[in-house]
Amino acid sequence: MPGSAPKTISVGSPAERRRKRTEVSGERADALLLASLRAQACLDARAKRGDGPRRPGRPCRARAADAALCACLGLSRRIVASAVADSAVNRRTWRSLCLAHLARLLERDGWRLSRLAREEADADLFGLPAPVKACARPLDGAVAEFAAPANAGVWRVYFDDQPSALLRKAAARIAKADRNRFRTLAVLLAPDRLALDVWRDPRRAARWPRGLMLAYDELRASCMGDRRTAIVLPCPALDRTPEPEPSVRPIVHAPAIVRENVAVGGPNSPYFKLRVEAPELTGILPGQFVMLDTAPPQRGSARSASGWPAFKAAFARMPDVWLKRPFGIHRAFYPGFDPSVYLRRLRLPPSVARLTHTVRPDAFDLFCKVTPRGKGTRQLARLRPGARVRLLGPLGRPFDLDALVARAPREVHAIGGGVGMAPLIFLIQALRYRNIPVRAFVGIESPDRLRYRAGRRRRKEPSFSQDADFTAERRDALVFLDDLEEAGLPADAIFLSCDLPGEPPVGLEPGHCKTGLVSELYADALRRVPKDRCIEAFVCGPEPMMKAIHRLTRPRSIRLHALMEKRMACGIGVCLSCVCETKHGLARVCRDGPVFEASELPWT
Repeated sequence: MPGSAPKTISVGSPAERRRKRTEVSGERADALLLASLRAQACLDARAKRGDGPRRPGRPCRARAADAALCACLGLSRRIVASAVADSAVNRRTWRSLCLAHLARLLERDGWRLSRLAREEADADLFGLPAPVKACARPLDGAVAEFAAPANAGVWRVYFDDQPSALLRKAAARIAKADRNRFRTLAVLLAPDRLALDVWRDPRRAARWPRGLMLAYDELRASCMGDRRTAIVLPCPALDRTPEPEPSVRPIVHAPAIVRENVAVGGPNSPYFKLRVEAPELTGILPGQFVMLDTAPPQRGSARSASGWPAFKAAFARMPDVWLKRPFGIHRAFYPGFDPSVYLRRLRLPPSVARLTHTVRPDAFDLFCKVTPRGKGTRQLARLRPGARVRLLGPLGRPFDLDALVARAPREVHAIGGGVGMAPLIFLIQALRYRNIPVRAFVGIESPDRLRYRAGRRRRKEPSFSQDADFTAERRDALVFLDDLEEAGLPADAIFLSCDLPGEPPVGLEPGHCKTGLVSELYADALRRVPKDRCIEAFVCGPEPMMKAIHRLTRPRSIRLHALMEKRMACGIGVCLSCVCETKHGLARVCRDGPVFEASELPWT
């Protein structure tokens, strides 16, 4: 190792010393042994406190890693125990290793280590680049600070083992000083995704307000995939690939509170937008859906009734609709992140965008349509703010966004017909968070069908709204178009087709609003796209429309993902009422879908 002369550590009898003689380099070698142990297992302080996730009936992760380290390097347990006895050195080495991995990834995008706390990390370990400025502690108690090219952004890095009061106050100060510009961000580093899940719980969002999060095991796996950024530890037997995050999380029967129920498209329109708060619905991903009660649960029962009037009233309170109704997620709202600005202004470094996490959403918009004979949707349309209902989710198979990012398309097209555009908004939110260019094609009956009275904006922002009074409590808004704008799509990436002629909405580019079918609008836009451009497309809407889109994308070899819609009663694959035909046989939309590759469907 540079900077110190090697020395020999021998263990046991003379014969054993000759056989197990190992070249190390003093304290620096002890630090490397320590890092290879603790980075792949856990901090000793965390293990002693017991506040990290631990499975019952299994030995402490630190002790298991100690045994692996002994077997790998041929050192005795006494030597290993003495090397990891100093918790301060342990913490310092662990943080140096995490920052070295993060620095190597950010270097791909031109970011540099601008500040480093000398007391918390060592710039000489693991090839960590020398900071522009070394200080006792960077601003707001951060361990390190990274700066983007031309100072376009700053990341202040913290660790999850720092005092919780310090983390809460530091993140709050950074968010307040940044004023929603999303240039200065607080980033939390945790050992693995399991430890990160505790911080991502929306019910605990106040502990890390408006902050980003990273997991060390994901950083290391990303570095090891590239020889230019790989960091080789002295104990390769301890290297482990992080377990992939499950694509489908456990289904929960969660309570939800109605926060808003707004009619869309005028007094006689069948559309309405429902906003529910459900913090227990964790881990729902784009493409999945929920089953929602149509009315609050009724209190009272016939068993407890005394007398005929009470007995009759108990039966009168029983619901008219027993089955829940399926709905895709229209939009998701994240605690601490202003939904009107954060996707417009947040620009993550491409090398770590897919590794960066936020707190999970705690509120969701559902876009609904009252069907002519729909008793359940009529009850939903009458729900008042404050009503308590229950929902079942997350259900279904989501879009595979990690595979999409790995294929690196130049742009993504989202085509929605009618209410089919609603679940694609949630997908576009996730794509724009990862800095993926998106173009949206919306098909609707007329522009007036999109208009509704929305809550006031927090600040003056460009909008498709024709109401310029941003100080009013309510304002005119256009569903889908305002949602796409707030998701970070520029005006030249939004296209609208209407069945009926009408005045185009203010804010759309000339020629982006046409009368006709959305498939005709998409065909016209596709002719202007170079044929060699790598494109992926997502479609949701009436089946004839999706088939027409498939006929357009197939000659161009554009991978098309279809979000299917079927009537369903249970949502968990038991009733078989949502079966659809595929090239491989029958499939249940609620379990095998609702996301299907268009090439798997018999649309050819």
